[in-house]
Amino acid sequence: MPQGKVVLITGGYDHTIRFWEVQSGSCYRTLQYPDSPINLLRVSPDKRWLAVCGNPHCRLYSNDQATSTHTHQFDGHSTNITGVVFSPDGTAMYTSSEDSTVKGWDMRTNQSTVQLSCGQSVNAIAMRPSGWVLVSGDQGGHVRVWDLRKTNHCMREMMPEGDSAIRSVAFAPDDSVLVAANNAGSFYVWKVSEAPRVEDRAEQRPAFQARPPAAEGQRAARPNGAAQSQSAVNGQAGDRGTGTGVSESDEDWEGSEEAGDGAAADDEHDDEEEEEQEDETEEE
Repeated sequence: MPQGKVVLITGGYDHTIRFWEVQSGSCYRTLQYPDSPINLLRVSPDKRWLAVCGNPHCRLYSNDQATSTHTHQFDGHSTNITGVVFSPDGTAMYTSSEDSTVKGWDMRTNQSTVQLSCGQSVNAIAMRPSGWVLVSGDQGGHVRVWDLRKTNHCMREMMPEGDSAIRSVAFAPDDSVLVAANNAGSFYVWKVSEAPRVEDRAEQRPAFQARPPAAEGQRAARPNGAAQSQSAVNGQAGDRGTGTGVSESDEDWEGSEEAGDGAAADDEHDDEEEEEQEDETEEE
């Protein structure tokens, strides 16, 4: 890649990878990917490699302009690859597929070292910045948290909105939250624990969730009875149901799994207090 330049890399159904200089808008390099449309592109942490994924291969290209063909090929999936991430140190790569698996690859040997079975087509994966936790989101609506230090070990499974397919998952760069978005247009945020543990866990109830605004005159439905957070961004209260807030809850990935019941109990408690105050006023 050009030194000191901002570069955009694109690929699509035309089987062509293009490298663009953002400032000038010029395309300075093209590569061909003849076997299938291009599903995904990902640059390695050290910016030396470009992973290009299609159906069913993942290939590694050098970002050195002198090389026009791929240098490594990773075979093992049986159909479309839907996600690709590198480990923070760049020694491993992970891919997900419509074949219901997530595979881990050793970048030094090109061999598959990890296989996670998800049971349904996997639509997205994300790697925690710490490097040993991977999250997958699948067509059945599951968000699964995997401990890569153990064989095929799912630490936690969340299903935030029934069987609505999960389309995207991501960790914040500062490792503070995990976000998942689904086909219903909702997104969910879980706070990630800052305290070291033998096993990090995620609670079923997200710290914050948001849904598309309801039609005028209608109130947005709350899936599965889950209470939405009334929180703040820059000190201002967030709007329930519109996605403008971030939870101020101190809970991490542990806690109650029945958010709806907890919210209802709080409302009942508030009502009881108000009734008591009214009774005292009448007595006086």
